[in-house]
Formats: sequence, structure tokens, C-alpha cells
Amino acid sequence: MNDKEWYDFLAELKAKNDIVDVISSYLPVRQKGRGFWALCPFHNDRNPSLSINREGQYYHCFVCGAGGDIFRFIQNYENCTFMEAVEILAQRANVRMPQFNPEAEKNIAEKKRVKDSCFDVCLFAAKYYRACIKKPENKFAVDYLTGRNITDETIKRFGFGYSDSWEGLADALKREGKNLDTAVKAGLLVRRDDGRYFDALANRLIVPIFDVNGRVIAFGGRTFSKDKDVAKYKNTSVTPVFDKSKTLYALNFAKKAKQSGQLSDYLIIVEGYMDAIALHQAGFVQAVASMGTSLTVEQARQAKRLVSTVYICYDGDAAGQNATVRGLDILKEQGLDVRVVTMPDGVDPDEYVAQNGVEAYRLLLSKALPLVDYKLALAEKAFKPKSDSKSAINEYRRKYAAKALEILMPLSDVDRESYLPALSTATGMTVEFLRAQLMSGKIEVAESKETGVKPPQDVSQDDKAVAYVLASKLNNFSYADDGLSFNGDNVLFNKIFDMITNAKKEGKTVKFGDIYMLEDADSYSESLRVLQDVEFVDEDVDKKSYRDCVDILLKKDLKTKLEKLKNQYAITSDTTEKRNILMEIAEITKKINSKA
Repeated sequence: MNDKEWYDFLAELKAKNDIVDVISSYLPVRQKGRGFWALCPFHNDRNPSLSINREGQYYHCFVCGAGGDIFRFIQNYENCTFMEAVEILAQRANVRMPQFNPEAEKNIAEKKRVKDSCFDVCLFAAKYYRACIKKPENKFAVDYLTGRNITDETIKRFGFGYSDSWEGLADALKREGKNLDTAVKAGLLVRRDDGRYFDALANRLIVPIFDVNGRVIAFGGRTFSKDKDVAKYKNTSVTPVFDKSKTLYALNFAKKAKQSGQLSDYLIIVEGYMDAIALHQAGFVQAVASMGTSLTVEQARQAKRLVSTVYICYDGDAAGQNATVRGLDILKEQGLDVRVVTMPDGVDPDEYVAQNGVEAYRLLLSKALPLVDYKLALAEKAFKPKSDSKSAINEYRRKYAAKALEILMPLSDVDRESYLPALSTATGMTVEFLRAQLMSGKIEVAESKETGVKPPQDVSQDDKAVAYVLASKLNNFSYADDGLSFNGDNVLFNKIFDMITNAKKEGKTVKFGDIYMLEDADSYSESLRVLQDVEFVDEDVDKKSYRDCVDILLKKDLKTKLEKLKNQYAITSDTTEKRNILMEIAEITKKINSKA
């Protein structure tokens, strides 16, 4: 299918899935006048703040800012991808998904078949391991969990199991007529050179790993061996249905809690699944695990679909703290409000709750530091003087000030000011001096490591102009109906221009909410922010601003053409062609000067 057919299909879905009806199938919606309102599911809403506009077919929360069209709502509520949202809405409207070219359709069908078969054998394996842990001879595995204060109810809820032999799972799969090579693809079995199969997690306590929809996709295994050469924890390798870097353990439980109204608008991200399980048992249904110290962009996006705030709570050792910093940046870049729970050295959340109780952990959460405060605390600790000599203290102040200013650099002027007095006290430098350093934008950090913080991206005049033109067109202002198109450096803006142009050819219009139909729109969060920040005053002022922005774009286009002509002139040897190029250059230069 081509782009036109695809967009026609999406338009059909929107026409057959009224946004009020869709949201009403998930939430209680009530009408006030011409509008519709509901409690926002994307934050802890007590008064209905989610406005649903039937005429414009979009929703918007006046508290947390969540908004978009039906596709965005399904993505955020179901914590799914754009294509999964399309499938959900197609099924709801009883509309058949479009057919792609035969080869692509065949590949899609084959991938689906492989995934479905992996889901099938993973579910079978989960049941097999669950049966094994109930055997009398494997009671020591249950005793281990009991010793860690894991209750029978938690053992059952999280599906703990045990693998008690190398060949047992393969034999059980064979008896049920399951394909052993499929089990190899699913990461359950390993095939030896002699053709025999053995369990990849043999002789380990088994923890099933679920996807966000609750399907078993992989397993984690903890060994009871005392051999130092044996890894203590081992996870299923990457498979067609599982990638550790794209999975947040226990996110399915958090999603279910949110849908039932039990989840506050935040997640607690811990390092391992045992930490997450212990927190769930203690009543923290928002606990999930990154299954390692390195958070990824995909994991951050999954969290963003469910909540707006994240508490990151890794182990209190140095590795945990370094991982925390990396995770903070990734989460913040996805637009999440990030808080850091500082754990005592050498203690993980599981141990802390067991030793100190639920209320003590709640107190830790209440003392969680915002991103900037945590980074400043780490920097202060990193440069702490090793002696009380004057030279050591001066060196500390210089290095800490440089690192602190680097951390403060991306903040707004108002936020910077709130930190300067404390920084002045810690370094002995005046607020005026520190402010001047920030204003200069030329802070050098001596002998310090990069924090990973990205400086704020300046919005170019061209992007501002494109954004103003696009916002005017998306608001369907009469003076913006000029057929102008533009192909610049901004991928999202180019896609929106194409969307508007194609719609105009068909006699249709594009509204602001329609841009959420673009696949991967979330990948261009900075461009969306620039577009959403456009402000209008009144028609006369806006019309003039629109024309000024159009002139900027046309001027840029002319400059691009001028540069190409100059390059062409430089490599052309034909005298006549050179003369013609010079004439074109003169004409374009004249046009550029007229728009100066």
C-alpha cells in the first residue's frame, strides 16, 4: 500500500472511532455543556481535568498536559506502540487492517508466527518450572524464598519456579509435541553439537519475565551453586519476543494497577527483579526493574507512556550511583520528572525494606532528590578535599564550582537563580561571579568527568519561522491557505508540510491533533515543543508575523539555490553556461536583497 492509502485508512479509523466513545470505553465520561470531561488517567487526578473535544477529536488534560488524538490516547493508556494502537482501534471498529505488498505481508506473517510460537513455549516452560518447585525434593528453593520473606501469595503471583535438571524441560516439551528448535529460538534450550538439547537455566530458581501485556517472554534464573565461576543471576538471551534493554520487569503489574485506579502517577525503577518483587509485596505496586544498571531510551519511553514521574532507586554502591546518573539523563530527555532515592551504601531496596520496614522506605521516597540536586550532591562528594589544607580546599571549590555550573547550565534563568546562593556559600564565590559565568556560557570543567547532561538546544530562526507557518496552517487561518511548501532540515516539519500539501490536493484540511497520526511523532519531542510554543496575538499582528516568517523561509530557499549555482559555476567550463548561471545568480541575489 502507498502513503495515500495508509493515511486514508487512518482517517477511516478516526471517523469510525469517535474519541468520546473510545475514551468512554476506558473511563467514566460526563458531559458539561458542549464538552466532555473525565478524571485524567495519566496523573493522580481528583477533579475531572481531562477535556475531550468531540468536534476536534482530541483530548487535553489541563493539569498534566497530556493530550492528542485517539491513537495517542490508546498508546498512552495501553502502553503500546502506534501500530498496536492502530490494530486495537481497527478491531474495535471492525475494520480490516490494510494489506501490504505480498512479500512484506509474508514477512510480517512469518514474524508473527515465530513470535506466537515463542509465546507458546514460554508459557509452557513457566508452567513446567512452577510444577517443579512444588516437588518435595525441591523444597529448598521455596525455603530460600521464605528466608527472604517472600510469601506464598507472592510466589504464586510472580510465578516463581525451579529448573531441577538439564534435560527435564526438553523432555517435557517433546512429550507435548512442542518444537524444540522453537524453544531454542525462545532462549529456553541450548542445542549441542551432538543434537541433544539442554535447559539454558538448569538448576536455578526461576523468575518468569512478562511483557507489558502480561505474556511470558523470558526467564531469569538464580543459581544455588557456590562455585565462583558460575554467574549468580542469568537471564534469557535476546529472542524474537525478548530484549532486556527494551523490557521493564513488572510493568504489566503497574499497568494493571493503573487501569484499576490503584497506581499513583509515578514509577519506582529498581535494578533487579527481586527488588521489584519485594517492593510489590510491601505494597509498592508501582515498582519496576530495569534488569541491570543501564537504562535505555526504550525503557524510558515505556515509563513515559504510563506515568509522568519516576523515582529511580538503585543500589547504594558506586556502580549503582553511576548508573543512576546515566538513567537520570535518559529519563529526563523523555520528558519525565525524575527523582533519586538515595540508598545507604551497600544496601539494595529489597534488603532495606526487610531490615527497616515499609514506613522507613516511604520516608526514603519522601526525601528523594530532584535531578539537579542529586547531581550537585554527587559532584560535591566527588571533589571533597582529602585534607583541610588551604590549597586542597581551594582546589575543591574551583572544581566543584566548575562542575556545578556545568550542571546548572541547561536550566532556565529562574531555576538557576534558586541554586546560586547555596553554591556561593559552598564555594566562597559571589553570586554575581557565578551568574556571570553562567551568562557567558563558557564554563570550563577542569579534571572532571562528563555527566552526560546535554546543553539546551537553541532553536534556530529558521525552525521558529517554520513552526509559526505550520502552526498557522494547522489552525486553518485563512491567510495561511497559500499552498506554501517547504523542505528544510527538520524531519518532522517536512512530514507535516507534506501532510498538509497532500490533504489540500484532496480538498481536505489538517488539524493540529492530526500530527499525532504521524508514526514516530514522539521521536521529535523537541520539534513538537517548538511547534506547541507558538503564540498568536490578533489577526492583524499574526498575519504580518506569518508573512515575515514566509519571507524567512523563501529567503533560505533562495540562499540554498544560490549556493548550488555557485558550486555549479565553479565546476562549469562552458562560457555560455557560465554566463547563464551568472544571470541566475544575479536574479536570485536581487530577490534575496529585496527580502532583507
